[in-house]
Amino acid sequence: MERVPDVGNPWLDAGIVPYSTLRYTTDPAYWEKWFPAELVLECFPGQFRNWFYALLSMSTMMEDRAPFRTLLGHGLVRDEKGDEMHKSKGNAIWFDDAAEQYGADSMRWLYAKQDPTQNLSFGPALLRDVRGGFLNQLWNTHAFFGNYARMEGYDPGAEAVPFEDRPDFDRWILTELQDTVAACRESIETYAHYDAARQIEAFVEALSNWYLRHNRKRFRAEAKDSRSAFQTMETCLRTLVRLLAPILPFTAEKLYQNLEATAREGALPSVHLAEYPKPSGERDVALTAAMRAVVRFTTLSVAARDVAKLKLRQPLQRLTITAATEADRAALVRFEAMLREELNVKEVELLPVGTASPVGLVVKPDFKALGPKVGDKMGAVTKAIGADATRIATELRRGADVVTVTVDGVPFELARADFLLQIVQPSGLAVAEDKGNWASVTTTITRELEIEGLMRDLLRRLMALRKEVGLEMADRVTLAWDTENADLVDVFASWSTTLQADLQADRFGREPGLDVEPIDVAGKALKVRLVKV
Repeated sequence: MERVPDVGNPWLDAGIVPYSTLRYTTDPAYWEKWFPAELVLECFPGQFRNWFYALLSMSTMMEDRAPFRTLLGHGLVRDEKGDEMHKSKGNAIWFDDAAEQYGADSMRWLYAKQDPTQNLSFGPALLRDVRGGFLNQLWNTHAFFGNYARMEGYDPGAEAVPFEDRPDFDRWILTELQDTVAACRESIETYAHYDAARQIEAFVEALSNWYLRHNRKRFRAEAKDSRSAFQTMETCLRTLVRLLAPILPFTAEKLYQNLEATAREGALPSVHLAEYPKPSGERDVALTAAMRAVVRFTTLSVAARDVAKLKLRQPLQRLTITAATEADRAALVRFEAMLREELNVKEVELLPVGTASPVGLVVKPDFKALGPKVGDKMGAVTKAIGADATRIATELRRGADVVTVTVDGVPFELARADFLLQIVQPSGLAVAEDKGNWASVTTTITRELEIEGLMRDLLRRLMALRKEVGLEMADRVTLAWDTENADLVDVFASWSTTLQADLQADRFGREPGLDVEPIDVAGKALKVRLVKV
């Protein structure tokens, strides 16, 4: 080889690639077949003023055409602090080390969720978040289905329950599935793979943390609609692994093979031989809108609990909600029982639309923010705010970003940031608000509620103990307990039937003088002996 002497700039040489490599001068038909390129994918900071520019400008001069149909430039990979990685700085991460320690698909998911126009922060903590968050949730959801399908003798070849005959929860999650399929197809076809990854992550969250959590008892053979629950879950998982396949190839293949272990005859040997899903199933749009409203109000109600620092495992007497629209209120009426269960309250009170919130809002001017705006009118503006504080507070509470006050006939537009807002909670209640919607919970804890809350702490600890000693979900146990704590004694006296059933205990009772190390239950000592039958 020898170097061509007449190269003024290597980027100019690279810019002619769409012509020099495609027989532009010797075989025009061949050139037309392959020109322009489908995709150019390169680092944006390094190529924008060099190769991208050379490609575009030279092709414009040659043929007055762009040399590519799609150009996707991406940012750089930095360390967890956002600094450039360098071996000399000691912050470089080698691919083999990261893949070995955290898994290649953990890395893929971190990359896949990133908007490529932004630099990617990369490091152990972020990879642990992926593995312990999304991937763990995905595997746990898959494992739940597989374990119960095996234990309860699920038949994947049974006649399908028609969509319209399935319960609300099933129709809702299947509608969400179809929306996710449509969004993923559009995102990938427009090279917005990060949006597809985020849609998939949101669906897994809905499937695991909303659908599955509210329907666990239906995955029992004796449940009247267990076939619908199993078929719904199977459809979601089989579609999900095909959505995941281009992004997480190894994880998707493993999940697919696990599902196909009990599959119908004639299944494809690999998920990577299956077609990417298309929106095809039936949808219940109204139901989906209602369920999304319930999710929003659940978040708002949890925020009300957080105001009073009341954990979700502590039962409360009453939840009161006001919706800003009749559609949202109708959704809350429809799913009132779910709200009671999800938010761990004894009563749900749904007030008419527009009912005023019991919370007080004190509005004061923020002099530092207002000074540059009103100048020497500060005194007059402050007086106008004080005189009209009720209206201003009402508008801000309803979500207004700008309010108007009038001083000597001159209107002043003031932003939310121009005010200091002080929330005043009513006695005995904790309230959270959001743009005309509000939720409140009673904060008084009776002795009965206190004992039930402790029972939930106890049950959670004992369920964890089952896992710690290596028990499978179907294993039956005997459980003996002893404690000197009066509160725990009251829990067992009031809730032994519930505890015994949930722990799948054949024998369950107190054994004075039990010789074992105590465990901690909400700061209280309890001796427990748990033995597999």
